[in-house]
Amino acid sequence: MDEDEKQATLARERRRRRRHGFALLVFMLGVIGIGALALGEDGPYPQWAVAVAGAGGAAMLVGAILAWFSKPGEDRRRLDAIMTYRDRVQRNRTTQLFTMSLMVLVEGIMIVGFSDDLLAGRVNEAVAPLLIVVTFSWLIVMTVMEWDGGSRKMKKFLDDELSRHIRARATGLAFIVLMAGATLALAASVWAPNWTPLVLAFSLLASAGAAALRFALLDREASGDGE
Repeated sequence: MDEDEKQATLARERRRRRRHGFALLVFMLGVIGIGALALGEDGPYPQWAVAVAGAGGAAMLVGAILAWFSKPGEDRRRLDAIMTYRDRVQRNRTTQLFTMSLMVLVEGIMIVGFSDDLLAGRVNEAVAPLLIVVTFSWLIVMTVMEWDGGSRKMKKFLDDELSRHIRARATGLAFIVLMAGATLALAASVWAPNWTPLVLAFSLLASAGAAALRFALLDREASGDGE
């Protein structure tokens, strides 16, 4: 394709990706709404939990429909045909990190669901979700740092000067978030010790999610083609 046609195709693909990202956000908000039912059905306002869960179900349906209509099409295939293998590998890594950052919301809902056990000191009941949070947080960090198995196999395509610069900025933000969380955890350990595990869990998730999202956004911005 000539340059004008390429730019038009890129513009359409950027718009599609924005629609797809919006659809995923709506879907994740729906998941949060559904989680409200589990968190609030035994609370003082169960009717509100049911209402929020109903809205969440509707949001999940709308998000799924929007995601279907904004799935990759002919423009994506035409762009793939002119992309190098390195570009495709880097794009897939960026998409993976963006998805991981959205999954942090789901993990956060899970922790809130077990917050009563944590606050009441019943840590044994919350060991499994805490282990999941720790494992998922480390998985995100390993993916950002290219320590996971898939990244190590593709290291020669992923580890260039631009990626190292983006990684430094992403991990810098994650460090600030983690420091803020650790500061809150320290304060909690002094004045509200039962809150400490909860604050630490959210700190791990927030810092890992910040690294993944920051990396994905910076990489997409640097690509300059919406990919």
